[in-house]
Amino acid sequence: MIPKKAVAGLLAMAFLFSSLQLFAQSSAEASRQDWTDFLHEQMDAFTRDEHIPNAVIALVRDGEIAMLRGYGYAGMEDSIRVDPATTMFRAGSVSKILTWLSVMQLHEQGLISLDDPVNRYLDEDMEFRASYRGKETGTITIIDLMNHTAGFANTFEDLFLFSMQPPLEVYLRKNKPPLIHPPGKVIAYSNYGTVLAGYIVERVSGLSFESYVEQHIFQPLHMQYSSFRQPPEGAHKASLAKGYRWLEGEFRKGRFEHMPAPAGGLSSSAFDMAQLMIAMLDRGGNGRLLQAQTMEKMLSTSFSYHPLAGGIAHGLIESPINGQHIVGHGGSTTLFDAGFYLLPDQDAGIFIAHSGGDYTGHSGIIHGFVRAFFPSELADEAPLPPALREPGISEVAGAYMHSLPVVRGPKKVLNLFFGSMQLGTRNDGLLDVRVYDQSFVFESLAPGIYKNTRPDHRYPYGPLNYLVAAESPKGKLMLVTDGPASFISIAWYERPGVAALILLPALLLALGSLLAFLIRFIRYKLRRGVVRGRRPKTANRLIIAHGLGLVLFLVLFMRYSEPHPVHLMPKSFFESFDTLLRLLGMVSWFVAALALVLTVVVTRTWWHQSGRLITRIYYSAYALWALALGWLLYFYQFMGI
Repeated sequence: MIPKKAVAGLLAMAFLFSSLQLFAQSSAEASRQDWTDFLHEQMDAFTRDEHIPNAVIALVRDGEIAMLRGYGYAGMEDSIRVDPATTMFRAGSVSKILTWLSVMQLHEQGLISLDDPVNRYLDEDMEFRASYRGKETGTITIIDLMNHTAGFANTFEDLFLFSMQPPLEVYLRKNKPPLIHPPGKVIAYSNYGTVLAGYIVERVSGLSFESYVEQHIFQPLHMQYSSFRQPPEGAHKASLAKGYRWLEGEFRKGRFEHMPAPAGGLSSSAFDMAQLMIAMLDRGGNGRLLQAQTMEKMLSTSFSYHPLAGGIAHGLIESPINGQHIVGHGGSTTLFDAGFYLLPDQDAGIFIAHSGGDYTGHSGIIHGFVRAFFPSELADEAPLPPALREPGISEVAGAYMHSLPVVRGPKKVLNLFFGSMQLGTRNDGLLDVRVYDQSFVFESLAPGIYKNTRPDHRYPYGPLNYLVAAESPKGKLMLVTDGPASFISIAWYERPGVAALILLPALLLALGSLLAFLIRFIRYKLRRGVVRGRRPKTANRLIIAHGLGLVLFLVLFMRYSEPHPVHLMPKSFFESFDTLLRLLGMVSWFVAALALVLTVVVTRTWWHQSGRLITRIYYSAYALWALALGWLLYFYQFMGI
């Protein structure tokens, strides 16, 4: 017989255990409600303040969907509201997650080795010769494609089209970029590299990329409202959200953008992306997606410069925020934006998608969420791992360019506007940092390690908590941080300010000269009826021709770079401008040739001491800037068209 005291004790323990269990359950439910309330408030404010026409969010936790909400209208013309279960949004580069999952599936089956050179899966006439600066540097491997360390230069050709994309093989052959980094050394985000991986999936599986993903990812996970078909077909066509942008007090509808499928062709619903997040957090969804061991491998770091900087996890971008290990991917077309974030330690994931607005919106929400619910666990006194290079603070100041510049064709001029970083020192020892039109202040924690003092920024590619000094393969100072790009020190002549210093005075001189010559001509006509006296000097005629050529070049360039009113990127990104490009090339050569001839003529005026001194000085100033302008056109490859 059990003593009464023992029975009472057991009952008390059972009651206590039950109470603790109920408390833990209620706490978890409260925490879940706090999460959903916070995210809804953020999404509601974002869609309202940024004039977002349509958006969705999915939150998964502990293997279940904790939040699934839609905002706005999938079709404004018919007042069709967003249904987060069925409305499909363009996901941009979130598509790459499906590409890397496909590679990992074939790797799991023994059909692809991540350490294999990509040439093993390509025809001989399509192979990549991995030479860098005239020397063999090893081979580009599958894992290099996943880590974005293949070394490819950036290319925007055929990335966004209003017409159908060519087959992957045709796209790869047509837009093959040069190698600007040795393989395996520098993170340089590459759409081209992802398309190459998708093509290898086709070669190995014997299926088109779209069919492979449908059969091996969408169907096993019951993702019924997901497609890589562009545009979506059948029932999916009616489920696709239309893209809008708020302009001049109204929403204006955009067009469907065709992107290379493995890099950006996905359209999907929030419900379907929730299924994908659950399967990935469940270590492969019981084999429906991957085996647990393979999924664990995919979520682990495969490339990193430094412990303080987020790296790459087999194609996923790492974003360490407040001690949380976050992996995922952002994505954009020119009209849609999406973010896919996994918090494996919390068994949670968040997916956000919308059209219109700012591409940093979803990253701002995820950063705010993590900082609100996961205060930093890193002690300030924790020892810092040393930097890869330890420059003095004055050496760090200067201009940098991201590691994925355009190096071929007239789109090289985009380097002046996107991806440059400016660092300046302050009297208090802090660093002023300007990048992507945002300003930050960094403090030095140790030689070569700098910490951001602004925790509430909206840097689109990661938390940007640290900059860590390293050395590029060319021996230049390189600053590494979170996200798919590093920043490498550039020469003085590559800085945006130098281009402005050349172009603006050259334009002012040309316009001023044309105006002065026109006024002089009108004065002669009014006073005498005809222009009398000596014929205009050769230098004057050359300056007039050069000025007109420069004006024509600018008119053509403005036409070439004219932004689409809704999609914002230049129209030349979406349509063929071959005739205009040829004209730009011809005018560039004409302007450069006139600069050389003018320089010879001006040199002769000094040699023969002809004309007034002030006139010779004016000729010399014009010739100097004309030569500099010719170099600028050459450097940014307008003359190579």
